Amino acid sequence: MFAEVEERIPTTVKLISSDGFEFIIDRKCAMASATIKILLSSPGQFAESVQNEITFRDIKYRQLFLRKFAIWLMYAMFFGAEMPGLLMISKIQSIVINQLGTDATTAASYNAGLSAMNLIGRLLLPTISDFIGRKPLFILSLAVQAILIGILPDMIHIKSIPGFLASAFIIGFFYGSGFGMIPAFLADQFSSKNVGATHGVILTSWSLTGVAGALIFNTILTSESNRLQVSTPEGKPNLIYVYDANLRWVICIVIISFFVCLFIPTNIRIRKLPKIEGEIFKFRFINGRMIRVMRGFKLVQVSKEDEDIEWDKFISSLNL
Repeated sequence: MFAEVEERIPTTVKLISSDGFEFIIDRKCAMASATIKILLSSPGQFAESVQNEITFRDIKYRQLFLRKFAIWLMYAMFFGAEMPGLLMISKIQSIVINQLGTDATTAASYNAGLSAMNLIGRLLLPTISDFIGRKPLFILSLAVQAILIGILPDMIHIKSIPGFLASAFIIGFFYGSGFGMIPAFLADQFSSKNVGATHGVILTSWSLTGVAGALIFNTILTSESNRLQVSTPEGKPNLIYVYDANLRWVICIVIISFFVCLFIPTNIRIRKLPKIEGEIFKFRFINGRMIRVMRGFKLVQVSKEDEDIEWDKFISSLNL
C-alpha cells in the first residue's frame, strides 16, 4: 500500500515566477527549501501540495536574470582588475634579473616589497571604500593599472629600476585591494546572506586568470623569446623586448574591464526602477543622468524631474 502511495507522488514540481515564467525541477531538489517543503508535504493544508505547483508572487525571473547579469559584469571586472597583479607576482623576479640586470638576492627583496604592497592594499582601500564606495575605487584601480601596464615596456627598455618598481608596487597594491573590496561589493549588490555563494563564483575569475591567462602568457613569451634570439657581443640573447607583446594584450583586458565596471548597476534607482516598454537596460552617465538603452540600441536620457516622478510612483506602488 505504501508503495502505491509513493508512486503517486510526482517526481517533479512546477515553480512559477510572478511574471509568468515556469520551471519544472526535481521535487527532491525543490524541497531543499524549507518553505517549499512545508507547502508540498502538508496534504490538504496548502493548494500547492494538491496542484504540485508553486507561484512566487514576489519573485520575477527577469529580476533574477538582472542579478545574474550584474554578477557577470562584476566577474569580468574582477578578472581584469586582478590580472596585472597576478602577472607581477609571478614575473617580477624574472624581469628584474633577466631584463634589468639585478642579482637574485636583490630580486627576492623586491618580491618581498611587492608582497608588502599587496598586504597594504588589502587593508587600506577596503576601509576607504566604506566611505566613498567600492565601484569608484575599482574604476580608479583599473584606470591606474591600464596606465602603468602601458608604461611598463618603456621602463624595461630603458632599464629604469625605480620606474619599474614604482609601477609594479602600485599594481601590487591594487591587486590586494581588489581582494579586500570584492566581498563588501558583493554584499552591497546581492545582500550579505548571498556573499558566500557569489564570492565563490567571483573567485573563479581569479582562477581563470591564473590558468588561462598563464597559458596564453607563456605561449606568447616562448614565441617572442624564439623571435628575439639576437645575440649580444657577450653571446647572450637580447630579450629586452620579450614582454612587449604580452603587455599589449593584458592592457586590452584591463581597459575592457574598466568599461565593464562603468556599467555595473550600483545605484538604487537603476537597480529597482521597472523597465519601460522597449527598454533593454539602463545606466547612469558620468553627469549623473539616467540613460535608457532601448531596442535598436537607441539611447534616451531621462531628465532629473522625470526620474524623480518615476521613482515616487514606484515607491508609492510598494504600499510601504
